[in-house]
Amino acid sequence: MEIADSSGSAFNAGFAGLTLIEEHHERLFEIGLYRLYTRTARLLKETEDAEGVSRLRDCAQLVMNRLLGPQLTDKGFNLTRVVRAYEAKFIEQALEMTGGVVTRAAKLLGFKHHGSLTSLLQGRHKALARKRTPPAPRKAAVKSRRDMGECRARARLITILHVEDNKVIADAVKDTLELKGWRVSVCGNGVLALREIESETPYDLFLVDNDLPGPGGLGLVRRIRGLPHRRDTPVLMLSATECGGEAYKAGVDVFLRKPEGVRVLTETIERLLTR
Repeated sequence: MEIADSSGSAFNAGFAGLTLIEEHHERLFEIGLYRLYTRTARLLKETEDAEGVSRLRDCAQLVMNRLLGPQLTDKGFNLTRVVRAYEAKFIEQALEMTGGVVTRAAKLLGFKHHGSLTSLLQGRHKALARKRTPPAPRKAAVKSRRDMGECRARARLITILHVEDNKVIADAVKDTLELKGWRVSVCGNGVLALREIESETPYDLFLVDNDLPGPGGLGLVRRIRGLPHRRDTPVLMLSATECGGEAYKAGVDVFLRKPEGVRVLTETIERLLTR
């Protein structure tokens, strides 16, 4: 579904979404199922294909039944199971809202200590553990101030230029990436971004939107690929516009759609930086 959408084939992406709903609607958590359906419906909003319209209608019924939840009159109704299902629903929502950070999710849920949430994820809600940000591995104790200074210096090596004119999104992304110890510089328009791109300021990765005041994201990407000191720097485009195919032609390494792409932003950047 992601590949088809990134390539500009909304029809194929939508049909992939229908298949996911039909085959996995009982396995997906409610929030994920709801978001999958709304995305699929958006991708197929212009379709006149009779099969697609019929399947979309049937999928809507599947989603509605799932969101309605179990009823007391249902055969085999079990209150404990229902309560735990609702517990899982709100834990998933908290993890989604905090980018998988357990300490922040626990605070949203009203736990006094994040260990309570960790125990739930390790116990009866193991399926949700994949939504948490993996805890940082324990490091050996720093033996001296010199060692500590070297560790801080290494943490400052990764610098990212984020080009985004929406301040809410820019602030949210900046907060998320800085939790990884990365330094993030933000440009709110294409003119300022172009000035930074053409400068000698070292950047390890460029994260750009497409719809910008001044030069757009595609133009910035082409400029990056045309500069000898930038052409090998990873470029990730995060945009709500349907421009995945054009973005790859311009030279991006990865194209992600807003808003769902934000959920995999950190791990995608880690993969690009490692490569």
